[in-house]
Amino acid sequence: MIHKIEMNTKDKILEAAVKLFTENGFHETSMAAIAEEAGLGKGTLYWHFSSKDELFGEAVIRGGRKIIKETHNFIIQENKGQSAGDILKSFFRLNFKRIYRNKKVIGLFTNTESYFSSDVKKIFFKIHSAIASEVEEIIKLGIKNGEFRNISSRKAAIFIVGSLGAMNGIILEDDMEDIEELVESLYDLVLKGIQEEGR
Repeated sequence: MIHKIEMNTKDKILEAAVKLFTENGFHETSMAAIAEEAGLGKGTLYWHFSSKDELFGEAVIRGGRKIIKETHNFIIQENKGQSAGDILKSFFRLNFKRIYRNKKVIGLFTNTESYFSSDVKKIFFKIHSAIASEVEEIIKLGIKNGEFRNISSRKAAIFIVGSLGAMNGIILEDDMEDIEELVESLYDLVLKGIQEEGR
């Protein structure tokens, strides 16, 4: 029972923190403001989190776990009878829709990334690495089925995840709504590159 109460308090704090970080920015949000938003005393807040960096890191870990689980379950589901190319397109679509749904939160990460502590940066790296591992399975399937040429599946996966990260800025700034156009463009670039056919 105590564990459940503790988890509920932690959840409250994290929910309040993400709300304020998103609305006001990381540096403009104080621990006192987070405690007030959560309806808790500062002592309770500091009992659970010793610093704003630790709190932010925990929010990133939780969000990352959710994304990794969603990606893993999605790929397993999509893997049933579909080509690797179609699974890859669906993976792009899933990610672009996630960005649209969470624009403010993703914008927060994008705008403050250079200020993150080394611990938070390590967490981001682990999340990207885990997602790349999921994408690697799609590449391996494509190689096995003869859809993709025999390349380093790990390097290809890292390139794809990096490309998706780079697309975040375009979506956040341009307010694009045609997800299918983005999916097709990225898919075309990943599979065909930029070289003219026949060269």
